[in-house]
Amino acid sequence: MTTQERSILKFYYTAFMTTTLILACIFLVPSCARAEYIPDTPTKVNQLADAIFWAEGGWDTNYLFGIKSIKCEGYDECRRICKNTIRNNIGRFERRASLEGSQNLSYLTFLQNRYCPTTGNLSASEEELNGHWLKNVKWFLENPREI
Repeated sequence: MTTQERSILKFYYTAFMTTTLILACIFLVPSCARAEYIPDTPTKVNQLADAIFWAEGGWDTNYLFGIKSIKCEGYDECRRICKNTIRNNIGRFERRASLEGSQNLSYLTFLQNRYCPTTGNLSASEEELNGHWLKNVKWFLENPREI
């Protein structure tokens, strides 16, 4: 093999590897980012409900699971409503992602926008308090507690 043939082969190899890397970044990274956390099994739904329970104050709150918009009495009823919210928002999240083609928003961020929004008709203290929700939920997912 001549030096010129080696140079041509090296050029095509470098171009091929660069193209492969770019395509991997375009197609694989967004799908990995979107798959950050989606509670797609009953176990994951329960784990997320537990994390929300603790992030919303656990037993030391007037609103179990942070549910204020629907009247719920007792732990079991409030937990059922929380789990329904989690499951219903999976479908909403997936429909939004497919319609918009946007995969930059994680499921947990999407859920926060519905469950504990940081914008809208809120007081400054509510905005600040709600701003901690996502961080707290993630922490309790990583550090589960017994209820």
